[in-house]
Amino acid sequence: LAYYNEELRTATDTLINSFKSNRTEEVRSALDALQIEYQTNKTIEKASNRLRILIIISISAFVALILIYLLYQYEKRSERHFRELSNSTFEGIIIHLNGRILMANQSFRNLLGITEAELNTKRISDCFPEDDIIRLSLVFNEKTEGEFQTSLLCTGDPIQVEILNRPMQFKGRTVNITAIRDITRLKKVVHENILLRTAVEQNAVVVVMTDVAGVITYVNQKFTQISGYTSDEAIGQKPAILKSGRHNETFYKNLWRTISSGEPWKGEFLNRRKNGELYWENALITPVKNSDNQITQYIAIKEDITLQKQTETELQRRKNMYRELVRQLPQTAVLLYDRSKKYILTEGPLLSEMGFQTMSLEGKFSGFPIHSEEDNRTITDMMNKSFEGHHPMAEITFANRLCQIQAVPVIEPNQEITLGMLVIRDISEERESQRMLIDSESQLRDLNATKDKFFSILAHDLKNPFNIILGYADILSHDYDELSDTIKKEYIGQIEIGAQSAFRLLNNLLEWARSQTGSLQFDPQPIDINIPITNSLQVIAPQAQAKGIKFETSQQGNSWVFADLNMVRTVIRNLLTNAIKFSYPGSIVALTTEILEPGHPDLADNATTNYLKVTVEDHGTGIITSDLAKLFKTGEKVKTEGTANEAGTGLGLILCHEFITRNNGRIWATSRQGEGSQFMFILPTTQVNS
Repeated sequence: LAYYNEELRTATDTLINSFKSNRTEEVRSALDALQIEYQTNKTIEKASNRLRILIIISISAFVALILIYLLYQYEKRSERHFRELSNSTFEGIIIHLNGRILMANQSFRNLLGITEAELNTKRISDCFPEDDIIRLSLVFNEKTEGEFQTSLLCTGDPIQVEILNRPMQFKGRTVNITAIRDITRLKKVVHENILLRTAVEQNAVVVVMTDVAGVITYVNQKFTQISGYTSDEAIGQKPAILKSGRHNETFYKNLWRTISSGEPWKGEFLNRRKNGELYWENALITPVKNSDNQITQYIAIKEDITLQKQTETELQRRKNMYRELVRQLPQTAVLLYDRSKKYILTEGPLLSEMGFQTMSLEGKFSGFPIHSEEDNRTITDMMNKSFEGHHPMAEITFANRLCQIQAVPVIEPNQEITLGMLVIRDISEERESQRMLIDSESQLRDLNATKDKFFSILAHDLKNPFNIILGYADILSHDYDELSDTIKKEYIGQIEIGAQSAFRLLNNLLEWARSQTGSLQFDPQPIDINIPITNSLQVIAPQAQAKGIKFETSQQGNSWVFADLNMVRTVIRNLLTNAIKFSYPGSIVALTTEILEPGHPDLADNATTNYLKVTVEDHGTGIITSDLAKLFKTGEKVKTEGTANEAGTGLGLILCHEFITRNNGRIWATSRQGEGSQFMFILPTTQVNS
């Protein structure tokens, strides 16, 4: 086009120049040429216009295609960016229209617990409870903004979700974009927080929170109830409003130094209520730290222990009173214990006498460290029974002391048993006194029996020989000249017999009396048993001859014993006299001795030395079995007439028993009625401890 325009401009310039030079032919030629050029130009111009239009159309189409391609790529890129962005969030995101899900991120599929393929088959109505569909549809259909909570139907149990809906343009249409957040854990946390706050508010203890400067930021209802300050009055203040003035500054400085270092503090406050009353609190103050280990606030958990303190004071007062009371009880200890069998009060002079410090057992559990496990188990069992309402009692030896222990339940006014009490008394002296009393009673009974026996002997046994003596003496005194010599001799013989009988009786009475009063001399020493045996046989020989009785003696082994000679002589003489009295005339009385070694049936099990056994055996009337046990007892009455009607005093065997026992021996008898008796005694061959 530029070329033809240039040619046209050249032809025009030529024509103008020809007119200027009046050259007609040239002008005509120029006009013809110009006409040809003009028509050519017209043709070229039309072709050029058509070409220009075609080029413009082509360029426009190409630009349009490029724009379409760019828009397509932008849309794909935007959709990809949307998917990547939505998949990177924790919330489920869906784009939906008319109940159909157009797009959903991975988090939404995770919430449902399904795959993308499974999601393509679902509609919005399949994901929420039927009761909430109508409410959701109103928001979704109107394509309006909305925020609410509902349940999401998953493959498992439904979960609580929060929904945020917004309208947006998507591919030329207005659709809903909905964000879904799982608030199940949040709901649980909120619920737990509500419960915790309720628990704190309704707690039986005081809860106070402060900032790092100690300014109160929170108090629960118990704080108001205890202190009298309302929440509004306390918040913004410092705990110093509760100060009673009873704690010094060092106390509070130590407290703040502890909690400021990040450590908890535990202790007791004596605080002042709003109305001025004092009260005790047991407190635990704990610092709260953030993730950077910096203290952000302090929490104080406090408990009103005023009643407990008053109770402790009263208990201490009573303890002191009980201690003083128990201290006044001689040879007694009292141990108070709780249900865990821990001693909470121990007092009494007996504890010191047993080697314990007065309060050394307090805080310890049942039993005594110096005593046997068996006795400790007995004490523990008694303590257990006391909580069942029983009053068990036992006797146990502590440190060579016989003690009586009784467990006593301490019953509260409501009949509950919370404490028990062990009362320990040293009954050694008491028991010894009881034993002495029993012995005294026994001795008194024996003395009464002895007195009765003594008066019986005086009234009867001693009276008879004197009656004989006085009777025959009276006859001889008044009728001496009229009596023949034979009669006189007979009467004098009867007087002699009576006198000898009275003498023997008086001699036994004197020895018996001396033994009863303790005035009888006692001089044990090694003696040869043959000496008192020989002496006694000589003394009683006339009696044996009068009844025609013979003696047989037999000795086996050593004949030495450790005993009092006079007592042994009295025993042997009495046994031989009784043997003659109860033997039939013309019979034999045997006397034997033998040595018994430890382990012999006639010796005690604990015998450690040899004993000499003496046996006097007669052949006479014998003794009935029921009387054998009475022979050596003062208060028992046993028939004492001999085979020739010889009278007896009943004192001889009693003296034998006392003398043998005094010399650490033993005496006993066996008998067969009508055949005779055996009287035996044993004495140690060496000195033994009595």
